[in-house]
Amino acid sequence: MTLTAAAGTGGATVSLSSSNTAAAGVPSSVTIPQGSTSSTFTVSTGSVSTSTPATLTASYSGVNQTASVTVNPFEVPVSFSSYYNREGIVADGSKFHGGVDGNGFAYSSNLLGTTASYNGSSFTLGAANGTNVVSGSGETIALPSGAFTQLNMLATAVNGRQKNQTFIVTYTDGSTSVFTQSLSDWAATGNEAGETTVKSLAYRDRWNGTTNSTTVSVYGYTFAFSAGKTASSITLPTNADVIVLALTLGN
Repeated sequence: MTLTAAAGTGGATVSLSSSNTAAAGVPSSVTIPQGSTSSTFTVSTGSVSTSTPATLTASYSGVNQTASVTVNPFEVPVSFSSYYNREGIVADGSKFHGGVDGNGFAYSSNLLGTTASYNGSSFTLGAANGTNVVSGSGETIALPSGAFTQLNMLATAVNGRQKNQTFIVTYTDGSTSVFTQSLSDWAATGNEAGETTVKSLAYRDRWNGTTNSTTVSVYGYTFAFSAGKTASSITLPTNADVIVLALTLGN
């Protein structure tokens, strides 16, 4: 903040307030030192689930000045359970059809758990023993609105490495970004460019309720948005051997 003239003896104490302290908290006051015209203060942001506005007010000597700020969420999970089309995660001992690879094998929920973390984002995985992953068929998945800079994805390939797959992000202005990403097979060592191994499991489950000692993995990928644009959807590859487990928008 800046005064029109230097603060006098003892400095100038400016009162501060916020219209939404949960989203943007400020100290009750800040003192501008004697002889100075300005000072700074810290705005403490809280956790928000959507872009949240707040008005900050500075008061001194009967004069009020305001500033508008917007606090954006650090991350928001993408809900896409309506697109689940394969039973890719099962509890040990369960009998099932198809599996994550369509050939009778699935991730063990006992080893995989219900959550994961990658690139600073948190993910909640689909519930075991039901459709809980997306096999790519060109689905266009709506993204929550907000000022995010990237999309983090948990995914894998099955039935071999899937090379140069196309993921298309559409922005609210109608423009698009095309991301070309190769994915490692879930039963291989992940080493594709732009790929991170998020979880490795010591075995996988077989359709008949037994386990198979093949090590399988879940991989992480990040798609950075064009600067200043708001993403509205992502379109998955038309490739049934590309499997998406979870999506989270982040900054």
